Amino acid sequence: MRILTILTSLSALVFATDKSELILDIEKSLMASCFHGTVYEHGNKEMEEQIASFVNAGRTKDYIINFYTNKYGERILAMPE
Repeated sequence: MRILTILTSLSALVFATDKSELILDIEKSLMASCFHGTVYEHGNKEMEEQIASFVNAGRTKDYIINFYTNKYGERILAMPE
């Protein structure tokens, strides 16, 4: 039983780390809405919170990137296609 508890705790930690890495990846992929750097570099509290909310709701990176591209156009992408 103790091993099961330990494994459950470790899997929760790994999942949290995966979410954090996904959030950072998305923040580095999008320009802040002021277009003076990425969300990661510049810091944009509103976008950071919304990205984290999307990730916590189970949205994919593609969904989130498309959401912001539809809202701001391709200029929101740190590396436009």
